[in-house]
Amino acid sequence: LPKGAQAEISAILKAALEAGRMEIARRFEAEPARGRMAAACYAFLTDQLLRLAFDAARSHLVASKPSDDSVALVGLGGTGRGEKAPFSDVDLLFLVQEGSGDDVAKLIEATLYLLWDLPWKLGHAVRNCQTLTSLAKNDVTIRTAFLEARWIWGDERLFDDCAALFRKEVVAGTGAEFVSAKLAERDQRHLK
Repeated sequence: LPKGAQAEISAILKAALEAGRMEIARRFEAEPARGRMAAACYAFLTDQLLRLAFDAARSHLVASKPSDDSVALVGLGGTGRGEKAPFSDVDLLFLVQEGSGDDVAKLIEATLYLLWDLPWKLGHAVRNCQTLTSLAKNDVTIRTAFLEARWIWGDERLFDDCAALFRKEVVAGTGAEFVSAKLAERDQRHLK
């Protein structure tokens, strides 16, 4: 792998982020009543940079390339809803096949290094579908996060299969229980 590739890719991503932010700000200044449009534009910009970072990591930063059906890049929270304020967090899930190997771990690590170089507040998790589903049954925060999940890049089928399993095993028939858990979570937050 070429020396300095990560620094070069990071510089390109930073320049693209800055140019995108400037263009969105210019458009918003011209039409200040279009806040939803600006939020959608920031989400689009974020998606494109996430895709570029993932592809650049795969093609230039890892020696052993995982297969195309090994990982899905999934947006959570505002990233999942496609609603982004200019400097809001970027919350991601790297959804992996159960038993994925070192090549997948290296791809995720290389992608994260590129994203950490951007001036973003980045939250992330790496999970397979079984682990995600199991954790979501007992953790309302994880459950809520995946309810707003959106496929961004990578293996879309892996994401679709996991979303279907999540709806079947975690969501189906548990609406009242979920609302109660969310209200209790809110109450705890208020007490703190």
